Amino acid sequence: MKTIIFTYITASLIFLYGIFAQRVLANPATPNPGIELFPSLLITEVDFKNNQHDKIVIKVVDDMNNGKGESIKGLSLKDDSIFFKLNKDIYIRSGEKIIITFKNKTEEIIPVENGIQLNLVDNGLTGTTEQIILMHNENILDAFCWTNTNPTSSEILELEDLFNKQAWNSNNITSCFSSDAVNSNEPVIRKDLQDTNSKDDWKIKVDNAKTTTKELDNQQEAQQENLNPAICGEDVFVSEFLPNPLGKDSNNEWIEIMNSSGSKCSLYGWQVDDREGGSDPYTITSLELIPSGGYILLPSWKTKINLNNSEDSVRLFNESKEKIDEISYKDSPSNKSYMLDPDTNEFLWTSNPTPLMENVLVETTKPKKEIKKEKTKIPNGTLSNELQITEIFPNPKGQDKSFEWIEIYNKSDSSVELGNWTLEVNSKSYIFKNTTLKEKDYLLIHDKDFGFSLKNSDGLITLRDFNKNIISSVQYDNAVEAQSFMKITNIRNGTSMETWQWSDNPTPGEKNDIIYSYTGVINEFNALSGKLKLLINQDQPNEETLDISVLISGEELAEYSFKDGSIIEVTVKKENSAWILKDYSIIEDSPKKPRTDESDGLIYILLSSIPPLGFIGYSAVKKFGLIKIV
Repeated sequence: MKTIIFTYITASLIFLYGIFAQRVLANPATPNPGIELFPSLLITEVDFKNNQHDKIVIKVVDDMNNGKGESIKGLSLKDDSIFFKLNKDIYIRSGEKIIITFKNKTEEIIPVENGIQLNLVDNGLTGTTEQIILMHNENILDAFCWTNTNPTSSEILELEDLFNKQAWNSNNITSCFSSDAVNSNEPVIRKDLQDTNSKDDWKIKVDNAKTTTKELDNQQEAQQENLNPAICGEDVFVSEFLPNPLGKDSNNEWIEIMNSSGSKCSLYGWQVDDREGGSDPYTITSLELIPSGGYILLPSWKTKINLNNSEDSVRLFNESKEKIDEISYKDSPSNKSYMLDPDTNEFLWTSNPTPLMENVLVETTKPKKEIKKEKTKIPNGTLSNELQITEIFPNPKGQDKSFEWIEIYNKSDSSVELGNWTLEVNSKSYIFKNTTLKEKDYLLIHDKDFGFSLKNSDGLITLRDFNKNIISSVQYDNAVEAQSFMKITNIRNGTSMETWQWSDNPTPGEKNDIIYSYTGVINEFNALSGKLKLLINQDQPNEETLDISVLISGEELAEYSFKDGSIIEVTVKKENSAWILKDYSIIEDSPKKPRTDESDGLIYILLSSIPPLGFIGYSAVKKFGLIKIV
């Protein structure tokens, strides 16, 4: 018997090694080379002595796509080493700017006037001697260095390396800009976009000391407006948009919004999106004030909103997530904008788009929709502390969109009206309208209902009543694919407690799992059938035996070893009147040896002769002592 087993193990190992060697030694696929064009960028401002947020400003000299915008994915910043790299597609156009700030609480990318802003959490720039290098992959795009009178040897070597890579015109450390000449909060700026890779390209930006009293008053008034902007009201609406531009639609569509009120105001916190279940809403974060009768233009390369050519909508929401305007359309013609006619208050297709300008109709087609400014006020619902978020499904298998959901349970004895209640998902909100949640009932809300997606990591979901009080909240780190995050009831020794766990058995709109924990003595275990008999409360007059199904197969079979007489704690769940083992721990191992069943052993020997079950079969034989090896 020893000879047979040894021979078979050797053959199995040779077979497995052959597969391993084939994978490891196989030649990798030949890469497909391509020509990659990257925008031409130039550092135009470095603020390395700012008391609040150090800053770098980068100018997009040429987007290398005829001004239509191009991605800057792969852009990185380096001082001693690379401390930031952009790993996502962010599109930028010729003439725009990239602002990078330091010492922020969170890292984020936000659109700003004429460009984007990258807020980093890094500690900031060194104010004595340092260099900043702008790179794309391994290519240096631009560089700037500064120094005081006492540079370190490593800083001198770093400059020599920069010189050898032809990114600075000298390896002498004194060729860098003097940091001793720069005062606090004085940025260093580039002169007229000239680039000779020397300190002669740069100068200190100094405030004009001859500012008049009137100018100071105007500056203070503007600063005060930016600190406390007047938020726009309902006199703001969608005035024009281009859903089907000539050629490639992606990144070339745009939406125009007009302020028809009698005063300037801010759209900070407002959102724009397309129809329900479409693109993710775009949130306006600029504090810029729109003048009365003025416009704001939202290009798709910033908003990432892709309008359908066949049928779609443009929707506008205020800072409270209330819908202010919605314009629907069908069959958009090529290179025609859908424009509001100020005379008839109707939308018409026109071949003369007027972004950021007064709407002028030249050639039009039949109107598709009249503007409706009427808005029904949502009545407040009822207050209750008995609602709970009980289960969420943030990461379905395959495509997430349209398959995610959130479950809310009303554990009270009366129904709850949810008017103006809010479901917050990270930074986005969904406001309930005429929704009733009956007593002891579940409410299931899909992502297509609330219009945005759940995150697969660092998720936070909060339910608030119409007074903004937090009623229920759930937070999770990393979502497990195809599993729901549910509130499970765990009953141990008659005591009930609720915990959040990932479950491979989602129960949308139904009662969640109940898990029981028992401690008892193993009465019998059959490895082939996977049945475990557990004697509970052995010392009590009313003993109870649980028949537990141990769902084991393949490699897992070798991991279980239950000996008669062992004291064990099990976690089980009841499914269709059957007890299913979820987890266990051995409290006290039995001194008894496992039973030997020669017929069972012969079955395992037969199984071990079928690749690739050989090694598993032998492991099970040895683990459970199904035969004696002499």
